[in-house]
Amino acid sequence: MADQWEEEWSDDSLLQTVADFAGVGSDAELDDIDRFRASVSRLVARTLGNNASADPGVSVFLLEPDGPPAELRDQSERVPMLDRAREPLGHRVWFVTHVVTVGHWVPAQFDRDDDLFRYVVDDLALGSAPAILFDARDPGPELRYYPEGLAEAERVEPLTIAFSVISLDEIFQRIDLIHENQLVTPGSQPRGAKLWGDAASGTVASNAEDVLSALLSAGLQTAFPTCKIRVEQPAPVGRLDIEVEERTPERRGGVTKHAILELKVLRGRNPNRTRVSPKRIERWVDDGVTQAAAYRDDKGAAAGALCCFDMRDQFTDRQCFAHVLDVAAELDVELRVWHLFDSSDAYRRHLRASGTLAKTASPARGSSR
Repeated sequence: MADQWEEEWSDDSLLQTVADFAGVGSDAELDDIDRFRASVSRLVARTLGNNASADPGVSVFLLEPDGPPAELRDQSERVPMLDRAREPLGHRVWFVTHVVTVGHWVPAQFDRDDDLFRYVVDDLALGSAPAILFDARDPGPELRYYPEGLAEAERVEPLTIAFSVISLDEIFQRIDLIHENQLVTPGSQPRGAKLWGDAASGTVASNAEDVLSALLSAGLQTAFPTCKIRVEQPAPVGRLDIEVEERTPERRGGVTKHAILELKVLRGRNPNRTRVSPKRIERWVDDGVTQAAAYRDDKGAAAGALCCFDMRDQFTDRQCFAHVLDVAAELDVELRVWHLFDSSDAYRRHLRASGTLAKTASPARGSSR
């Protein structure tokens, strides 16, 4: 991506953007909540690999650094090396810190899931503690994260168990959400992370590629907490944009590289507001396919994709790929495009024209129908 617009941004602007988004995509800089999520996911994966959870049941991990409530401490058991994954997890409530190295547990053998929830919320009075539920029963196993605790049972997010294959479809689904919530219109973009220079004239920010990388890497890091989302990695074949990598100490090599993402921002206008030629757009896309394949092969990643973010004033869907379909298939590079609209009004008009808006409405008041 770096060579796409090199005449418009420099190393200084890249360094400034990195400073503005310091910590994004680096697991060393994750906050305690993300480290809690990642650590529990790794523990569960290692436990499953060690067959230490032979009794399929439900367990709960509470982010509770102070350990069990005072009245339960004499009844709890301490596991000082929980991270070695030699201890059965099922039918227990675990009290852990964000690193999940040491754990305390109390038994939680319940026939109904609701009884387990009520035990944590009512009996332990810890319904607001961030919680991760591990369900080893069929058709599991699965992890469920409750950011507001088990008292808010409807606020739940699925978590990926570490060391499983993360497909491009899963990555694209997360990018869909990021696009919908943070990219699709100028108003949806976070303060200080703007992609438009002047949306009214169709000009794009000079550091749009770096801002886009930062927003995507932050979103992917949240979605896949056990992974390291690497951004702007140098390699002999160039500088790749985003790498989704996971530490897998139980596997040969110790690392699984799930995917390489090559990003392209398709600008409609130059900074002086003149039109970018269609040939130039075609060249960017063609280069992107080659880069995605080269970076994937160089890193030994499982998959490579070209992700285009089309900021031109006309919605063309996948037409930007028409000239590279054959070569992308030959190189096994997935192609995806997301359109960024220059205003909320333009986005609404697109939704109406595409039939995305609700087609059924309630009958007008007073209607005989």
